[in-house]
Amino acid sequence: MFVRGSLYIIVALALTFSACQKESEVISGNVAMSDPTVSLTQIRQYVQKVYLAILGTSPVDSILDNEIYSLARTNCSPDSRAELLNRLFAMPAFKSNLYTIKNDQLLGGMSVDDINDIIDDIQDDLNTPGTSIDEVRLQEELAAMQRLRSAKQEYTAGTITLVEVQKRMTESVAFYYANGSGNSWIDAVYTNFLFRLPTNDERDQINTMLSGFPGYLFLQTGSSTNDFIQIFFSSSSFLEGQVREQFRNNLFREPTTSELLNYSNLFRSNNDHQQLMRQIFLSNEFLRGN
Repeated sequence: MFVRGSLYIIVALALTFSACQKESEVISGNVAMSDPTVSLTQIRQYVQKVYLAILGTSPVDSILDNEIYSLARTNCSPDSRAELLNRLFAMPAFKSNLYTIKNDQLLGGMSVDDINDIIDDIQDDLNTPGTSIDEVRLQEELAAMQRLRSAKQEYTAGTITLVEVQKRMTESVAFYYANGSGNSWIDAVYTNFLFRLPTNDERDQINTMLSGFPGYLFLQTGSSTNDFIQIFFSSSSFLEGQVREQFRNNLFREPTTSELLNYSNLFRSNNDHQQLMRQIFLSNEFLRGN
């Protein structure tokens, strides 16, 4: 463990010694940063930001000091940053944190007990004799809620992606309970994933689908709620929305046209949010940003 004051002295001496050298070794294949000087304040902020973004918590002082020292020895090189990111992404808390973020965003922080209560209510409706019920609809709702209940375990185990988690949240009646029905439900899907409201034509086409008739959306035709979900989550607009969300959350800006294209293509190839985050966290903009 390093004492913080001693850490700064060690790093300062190392940088001073390095600056006094008349010649620097050129390593073949090494890519220098545009600005070779990274301050300890920037390194500290970088460590705190990646811990918060990946694990949802700040490191304790002793870990923070060790991470700063490790990065400072290489002037926070891309390789040293990649090593830190690899360790954090490998921790179980990474996927648990992303699931919690999406659960809060889409379902209002619904607990496992809440999910089980909804499942019990649907099963009670199915098992109650003498009532006029839409059994097919209830069976579909039950299956969707059961998929939602297993989503966190499957995601943390690596058998489904975060895209699938979001799809399961959205198709469940839990999303309906958290966001409203009818046009409110449609608006919630759009604002959560596309950061805009649907056009009047889009809303009309979606309502047509939800009513069981053919509707046209994102160059595809569907005639059910399930069709709408499948069309929406496979659309380019959804993929671009996932990229925009990462830029907004971590760089506090919208991506440029070229960035949106490049990052969307990367995401389309694997539906891997970790790769999106990794590219952003390795950037000099994220390192030097506030």
